[in-house]
Amino acid sequence: YKSKDQLTALAESIVDMFKHPLTDNKQQYIDVELGIVEIKHGNLHADKLLQDATLALDSIDEKTNERICFYEEIMESAVVRQDKIEKALISIIKNEDNNSLTLHFQPKWSLKENCLIGFESLARLNVEGLGNISPIEFIDIAEKRMLIYDLGKQILHKACKFIKKLNNMGYHDIKVSVNISVIQLLRDEFVQDLIEIIESSEIDKRSLILEITESIIMENFDLINEKLQAIKKSGISISLDD
Repeated sequence: YKSKDQLTALAESIVDMFKHPLTDNKQQYIDVELGIVEIKHGNLHADKLLQDATLALDSIDEKTNERICFYEEIMESAVVRQDKIEKALISIIKNEDNNSLTLHFQPKWSLKENCLIGFESLARLNVEGLGNISPIEFIDIAEKRMLIYDLGKQILHKACKFIKKLNNMGYHDIKVSVNISVIQLLRDEFVQDLIEIIESSEIDKRSLILEITESIIMENFDLINEKLQAIKKSGISISLDD
C-alpha cells in the first residue's frame, strides 16, 4: 500500500460489508472491529503482531461508534500504566498498602443556617512512580478489571472511620456522603456488607449517605429501586447526584 488512507479505505469497506445481515435460514447482524498494525521494520514475531493488534482493538472507544483503530506505540505504555495502577489497587484491597488510597472530604455548607452540615468523600490515589491518579482513570480501571466492588468497600471503611472520628469529637449531626457505583449496587451481598461495615465502625447509620447518579437508576430501574428500598429501610440515606 502507498498510504495509510489506503488501509483505512480497505478497513472501511470491510466494516460496510457487515452493515448488512448475514443470511443462514435467518438473518443475523454481526458487528466487526478492526485493529491494524503497520509493519514498519522487520524481525517481528507473529505473537507480537497479534499483541499489538489486540491493543489497537482494546483502544477502540465504543462511545464514539468507531470501528477501526491503528496501533500506536503509546498504547503499549498506556497498558503498562494501567497494570501498575491495577497492582496498586490490588495491594489496597488486600490491606497490603494503607497509604496510597486516601479520602479527601469536601465540606457541605448551609447558606440558610450558615453552618457546616456535612462532607462529601472524594477518593484519591497516589501510585509510586506515577504520582497522583485521577479518580476518572483509576475508577474506570477498577470497573474494567473487576476490582470496583472490593475497592468500594475500602472507601466505605475509610469514610466510616472519618465519621467515627467526628463522633468522638462531639459532632453527631454531620453526615458524610460516599459515591456508589452501579456495580456495587447490583451485587447481591452489597446491603449486608454495607451494614457490617457500619456496625464494625460503631457509627450511627444515619450519619452515612450513599450518593448515586440518576443515570444509574434509569439503566436498571426495577432492580436498583429494589436495592435502594432495602437500604432506606435499614436507616441509611440516599442522595441523587447529576
